[in-house]
Amino acid sequence: MVEYKYELTDALDATGSESQILNGGIMTTSYYDAIYDPWTGELLGYEPVYASYPYQQNLEFDTKENTCELTTITNGFSEISTSYWSWGDGSSSKEILELNGQGFMIKRLTNKELELYYELKMEEETVKVSMILEKE
Repeated sequence: MVEYKYELTDALDATGSESQILNGGIMTTSYYDAIYDPWTGELLGYEPVYASYPYQQNLEFDTKENTCELTTITNGFSEISTSYWSWGDGSSSKEILELNGQGFMIKRLTNKELELYYELKMEEETVKVSMILEKE
């Protein structure tokens, strides 16, 4: 997996918003921390918090068994998990890819690259996920 981006936006509470970006083997996480007056408890504002660390992911699809194997490597440890994938019901073939039951819109599909996108809007929150996978 070359690039991964996750964003959660909470319109009512800034501390509920966060993002994660994986690019070039580095995961960067950001969120907002609330700052309060120590004497009155009054909300003074929000402060962005960032953290970066080495992180790698590999996603391998098996087209015969309809499984995909996700290998995650962080801090020298690797974890392998297997899940299922299928083509989703779209107006045309190869428009939606389902991973573990979650439907992703296919933005680009070539022999070397797959770009997926997912967006969920709730009352006050919006979740956006985009992934770009390249064939090794």
